[in-house]
Amino acid sequence: MILGAGSFQSLQSIQVDDILKSEVLFYLTSAYKMEEPVSPDASELPPGNDAVRDSRSGWQGFASSGTGAYEMPIVRANKPIQLLRIDEVSDWDEVKTLAGDFLLPHDLDGLKQLLDGFVRSVYIEHDYVDADYRDTYSHFYSKKFAHYPDRAIRLLFFSDPIAADDWSEPAKFSNAFIGYSVIKPNRVVSIGRTLIDPRRANVPPGFVIATKFVANLLGEELAVEGFPYMGQDTDVTIPLGD
Repeated sequence: MILGAGSFQSLQSIQVDDILKSEVLFYLTSAYKMEEPVSPDASELPPGNDAVRDSRSGWQGFASSGTGAYEMPIVRANKPIQLLRIDEVSDWDEVKTLAGDFLLPHDLDGLKQLLDGFVRSVYIEHDYVDADYRDTYSHFYSKKFAHYPDRAIRLLFFSDPIAADDWSEPAKFSNAFIGYSVIKPNRVVSIGRTLIDPRRANVPPGFVIATKFVANLLGEELAVEGFPYMGQDTDVTIPLGD
């Protein structure tokens, strides 16, 4: 447990044995001395994001008596959010390249069949924390001998071609937002929580119950109307037979 500065002051104000207090101070200060501060490689940061680059030196932690502040090291820098234009069918292969092993080939084919002709731009959001996948990861994948990532990838689809200069302002294209699909890092079904506007997708004629959902991208809220879908993870749950 990491104590905040306020908690540390409370610890000093209570009556504790001097030896115990010394042990606690040693634990806190040694914990912050374990690693030197590490700044992320500039290539890992989004282009043109100088404010982020200048402020990523670390976090100021506890100050112990006479030694000054200790700096919390950065252990992993966030990967940049990538933008891909879909100008022809072959561009969908680049989605697979950017998503890596997360996106299974048959699931890419399903997205392509559903969205081809409607999608002109795709955001690829790495290190996405998906509540549904994290729950499955906590209860199942984290207990397996094989190593599974604890974060997912999210693909966000737009019907307008977005220029590279506009990649940081997705709200300008909110009317072109078609929906999103979370890509889970497993070996059976990689399609996680998915919301697609059925009016802008290749779906059979019929009726679809839809309601409004909001996705957050680069600090902007994007609304979409659809019905939530998720591929069944047969690694974890298997339906009972009739």
